[in-house]
Amino acid sequence: MDMGDPPKDWSILVIRFIFAAIFFGFLIALIGIRYVESVNLANLGAWFAITSSVSFLAAWFGDEAWLRLIGFLRWW
Repeated sequence: MDMGDPPKDWSILVIRFIFAAIFFGFLIALIGIRYVESVNLANLGAWFAITSSVSFLAAWFGDEAWLRLIGFLRWW
């Protein structure tokens, strides 16, 4: 399956990244609450790295990445 073309305008990439970061940051925090005993710098760094990576993926590849990520969450 083709992941599609990256956005041709930087403003679209930034807007996609911001909305994906808000959505996935909240989602990953909710999932992480179950497994994290205390909030420390390592946990915050892991949350930030995962959120940033997934947000950039969703921003770069657009709708196809969202469909794959949602499909993965349904499986999980």
